[in-house]
Amino acid sequence: MREGKLDLAVAEFEKALALYSHDSDALLGLAGIAAMRGNRREAEHLTQVALASNPDFPPALAQLADLRRDAGDLGDAIRLYREALALDDASPGLYLGLGDCLARAGQHAEAEKAFRRVISLEPDSFEAYYNLGVSTSQQGRFDEAVASYEKALTLDPKHALYAAALNNLGTVQLDRGDKAQAIARWEEAVKASPPQLEARYNLASQYLEQNRLDDAIRLLEEAARLAPNHEMVHARLGRAYMLKGRGEDAYRALALVRRLHPENWYAPLGMAALHAANVRPDEARKLLDDALRLGGENARAEAAGYPALTPLLSAAPAPD
Repeated sequence: MREGKLDLAVAEFEKALALYSHDSDALLGLAGIAAMRGNRREAEHLTQVALASNPDFPPALAQLADLRRDAGDLGDAIRLYREALALDDASPGLYLGLGDCLARAGQHAEAEKAFRRVISLEPDSFEAYYNLGVSTSQQGRFDEAVASYEKALTLDPKHALYAAALNNLGTVQLDRGDKAQAIARWEEAVKASPPQLEARYNLASQYLEQNRLDDAIRLLEEAARLAPNHEMVHARLGRAYMLKGRGEDAYRALALVRRLHPENWYAPLGMAALHAANVRPDEARKLLDDALRLGGENARAEAAGYPALTPLLSAAPAPD
């Protein structure tokens, strides 16, 4: 199962159940594979069968908690993790799961307690330090968050969350006002993980501020391939194309945003600017009106930065 050979794993788990039909570990193994394959209903059924065999089995409670978490029922997931911990309060994995659910529910102080408990049980836990960084940064304690992320990065440079830790560290550095350090961390994250979407977007945003248009476009195009329907990636890519003078590419990116995310005001604004620059005032006016309706004063302030929109903007009604 850990090697991804799921069909072989299913066969072995089923052999175990043929020998003993109440084997909770085998039932949970099959439930885990069902969840990996997207069959959540079957995963929950098998987990509940495991619990029926042994109601006091913490791994089954944890697996059911994860299924409830993934279904959006954070309250029940938290309850189930607490029940599992009442049976086994020395399991780092249970505290990690509880902390994750608490963090998703916005209970960051409680999540922090869970992650600190993991560290007391497993001092070299990458996940615990990573999540502690998330929890302390959410509480505005940026120095502690930096220390937690940096500690995690020393523990396992091959960890699946290594690039994510670099990305988050960059975000915290930006929140502290240190753009140079933020950019350095995002550059490291991009090198460490080709599929790291957030770091590419964050780094491209900073490159745009520095007018490094070619570098920004390269990163945003990579991000767009990773997330073809991502609202902000394509909106930012459209803006970068506009600054570079690539009008057709800009229009295509902004039109995609407008089709998929109709509440986004920047897409019609950018499209209006492109129409106005190409002396198509009627099309530009309609799109500008849409942008102002959606974005209000923010859209009006952004529109003021486009000289081609100035004549239309002065004629556009002010928002209520």
